Amino acid sequence: VIYDEKLTPTMPWSTFVAGLDFEGYPAVYLIVEAIYAPVERGVLVNGVDVVKSGAGWTFDADSNIATLDGTCKYVISGEDHSGCGVAFHVKEGKADITFDNLRLSPGMEVGVMGRGLFQLSPGAVVTLSLKGTNTVYAAYYDDEDGQHSDIAGVYVPEGASQAVTNAPNAGIAQLEVRGSRKGAAIGGCGGYAGQITIAGGTVVATGGFQAQDIGSGAVTYD
Repeated sequence: VIYDEKLTPTMPWSTFVAGLDFEGYPAVYLIVEAIYAPVERGVLVNGVDVVKSGAGWTFDADSNIATLDGTCKYVISGEDHSGCGVAFHVKEGKADITFDNLRLSPGMEVGVMGRGLFQLSPGAVVTLSLKGTNTVYAAYYDDEDGQHSDIAGVYVPEGASQAVTNAPNAGIAQLEVRGSRKGAAIGGCGGYAGQITIAGGTVVATGGFQAQDIGSGAVTYD
C-alpha cells in the first residue's frame, strides 16, 4: 500500500480474481482499488477549494501551485490545513484579485513552489484588493541541493505590475508579507522587481536577508 498525504481515496471498487496461492493451490483473491483525489487544502478560490480547479484556474498537486488565468477576477480566502502548502502563479494579462482573510505559508513542500507564494509572470498586471486580515509568509528551507531557498512572499518580477488597494466598503484591511533569505516581501527574489504600487489598505512588509521589504530581492554582482 502506497500512501500519499496529498491524496485521499474516493469511489473504491473491488473485484474477485481466481488463481493459485504461493503453494500452488487454487485460491480466490479480493482486489480492492480506489480512485484517488487530492486532499482539500482549505484555501478557496471563488468559494471553491483550490485543489478542485475551476473556471480560470488549475491546481497541480505535485507542485502545489494554482495557476490563475491573467484575465479573470478571483477572490482567494482561507488557510491551508494540509501542511503541504499552496502557492499561486498569475499568468500574463490583466487580473483583478481579492485577498479575503487569506493566510498563505509554505508548509513542507516549499521546495517545489517556484519564486514566491504568490507569484506574477512577466507581463502580468494585477490589481490586488484587500479584505480583512491577510498574511503571506515565505520561509527559508535549505534542501540538500541548496536550491529553492530564496522565496519572495509576493513575487513581482521585472515586466510585471501589481497595485495593492483596499477593497470597497471593506473597512481597513491589512496585508502582512514576509520574504525569505534573498526574497523581498513584495517584489524580487534574487533579482530586481517590477512595478509595485500601494494605493490603499495597510501593508506590513518584511524582506529576507539582503532583500528589500518592497522592491528588489538580494542581487549578486559578478
